[in-house]
Amino acid sequence: MCRLIPMVLGGALLLAGPSAWAQNPDPGDPSLGLPPVPVPEDNPVTEAKVALGERLFNEQRFSGDGTISCASCHEPDRAFTDGLALAMGRDGLKA
Repeated sequence: MCRLIPMVLGGALLLAGPSAWAQNPDPGDPSLGLPPVPVPEDNPVTEAKVALGERLFNEQRFSGDGTISCASCHEPDRAFTDGLALAMGRDGLKA
């Protein structure tokens, strides 16, 4: 009986854990305790700048062979990482 309780609790944590960990909080959420992102008064954020940033992030012509953009590896669902211990570069090179 003493062994059963830790096994049941451990199993419950394994089943419940992944769904709780899969949530991606909003970076601007005050509950994260992060300071606000500073925006210079002489360089405010505009819709045009945001649109330009999105275009540049998705532009493939910056890659060596014109087939890969930043968005190819930096996935929003993974906090803009690729989820790999070592990044996979062009032609399968590890960086």
